[in-house]
Amino acid sequence: MRFGRITGVLAGVAAAVAGVPVMASAGAMAPGRGSEPLPARHAGMLMRWAGGTDWMGSFETGGRIVICLSPGKILTAPASWRTGLFGGRAESAELSWLYANGGDSGSNVTAAAARIDMLKVTGGLGYYRGLVIPAAVAAEMSRLQAGMRAGAGPYTRNLAFPRETTTPGQQGAAQLNVVSASHHAVAGLAAGFTAGNALIGAAGRSGRPQPFTELGSPVRVTGSALAPADDLRIGVAGKAFQTLVYGLTARLAASASYSPHPAGARASAVCECDGTGNVTGVITQAAGSDEGRYALLVNGKAAATVTAPAGAGSVILKATAADGAAVTFTAAYLARGRWSAPVALGGAFTVICPATPELAQRCRCDETLTLASPLPAASGYAESLVWTAGGRTFAVPVPAGGARSVAFSVSSGPVTYWADVDRGGTVVASTPRMAGGFAQ
Repeated sequence: MRFGRITGVLAGVAAAVAGVPVMASAGAMAPGRGSEPLPARHAGMLMRWAGGTDWMGSFETGGRIVICLSPGKILTAPASWRTGLFGGRAESAELSWLYANGGDSGSNVTAAAARIDMLKVTGGLGYYRGLVIPAAVAAEMSRLQAGMRAGAGPYTRNLAFPRETTTPGQQGAAQLNVVSASHHAVAGLAAGFTAGNALIGAAGRSGRPQPFTELGSPVRVTGSALAPADDLRIGVAGKAFQTLVYGLTARLAASASYSPHPAGARASAVCECDGTGNVTGVITQAAGSDEGRYALLVNGKAAATVTAPAGAGSVILKATAADGAAVTFTAAYLARGRWSAPVALGGAFTVICPATPELAQRCRCDETLTLASPLPAASGYAESLVWTAGGRTFAVPVPAGGARSVAFSVSSGPVTYWADVDRGGTVVASTPRMAGGFAQ
């Protein structure tokens, strides 16, 4: 903040009212004349000082909210106006910030605090000896002073890309940065954006990343924000040469561009139909590409990933997918030390790989075995009809002098059959083993 009087400017204002030409200072415009109606009080309060009471706050004149920067309660004549600097550029920027952030407030406390702070900047507060400042106004003055020191211009600005893209369809971000005279970032100013080879939202804020989608190369983004201007509208009125000001706004614009690295990766897939759907994907990376991280997705979920170094080349990804699954591919690129967000590569592959059907032939063979025992019933010997089928052995007793038949079916494998002669449970003789017909 500056506390010295701006005697040169006040003298120039007096000369302007007297009709004497005023030379425009650096950044200032030659004075213009015009009539304004007498102002009415807008917001503020009467405060006591050694000379009595005076209005601390803003006025409304001609539809404008203005601050009076020189002593005097009553305007005795219409105001004449000019646009330009009030003092130096830094002082004018401080006054402009105070006006924009409090001078046009409808709050009595804020408007009063803004006027007193503006008088401090111009040195005019020294006129009000012993001014009684209420505690609430003093606190608001401190808040405004801190904000002015951090946020007033003259401003510098630039547009940066906190997130660059490398291939069409990828989302990046641009950011309009506004920096105050004290080198503090000024965030939250309403900003507008336009872009070439990219889709970007028109409305945003300074200091905040503004998303965009790359369409091609090169990407160019322009951002602009409205901020308190370094210049003011300055009016003088009355024999006391009361100095009135209201702030102007300036549009701060910045542009930047970059050329995304060519990516142009191609993806293809094949599937071995062995019942499981073993998918092999091939990614072919174009020359000049950044280092890439590629993924094969099955139904939207990553099933395989691989990283490829910068430059041309091919990588292979393998995964298993069920019949009917959707196979897609994504790519991300390492640009300036950061991985970009994944973007989809063109094309999709649907697995057509049903399980291998089981094919089997089955036939049935009907078998009948008959055994007639020639032994006399009183011989004390017994016979059994024995056969094997399907890995199992079966035995059916046949009474002496009698006969027995068995019938069964065979689906596969050989049938072996024979007869055993036993006495007292011990086999004493057997017929030769014979093989029967079997099915396959």
